[in-house]
Amino acid sequence: MAVRSRVGLLGHAAPLYDELSARENVRFATRALGYPTDRVDPALERLGLVGRLRRTPVGRLSAGQRRRVPWPPWSPVP
Repeated sequence: MAVRSRVGLLGHAAPLYDELSARENVRFATRALGYPTDRVDPALERLGLVGRLRRTPVGRLSAGQRRRVPWPPWSPVP
C-alpha cells in the first residue's frame, strides 16, 4: 500500500493551465500534492526548463516543451 502513494499516472494530455507559466504550473501542482516548493527550480533545471521557458505561458510552448512541464513534482532530487 505504501507504493501506491508514490505512483502516478500522466496521460498524453497533461492537466496544465495554459495561461500560467511552466514554473507557476509546477509550483501549483507541487503545493497541491503537499510537496515542499523549494525543489521546484532545481527540478525545472534538470528537465531543461530554464530561462524564458520557465517564464513563458504553457500555452505558448511547443508540444515537446509542454510534455516536460508536468514532471518536476514527481522528479526525484539527486
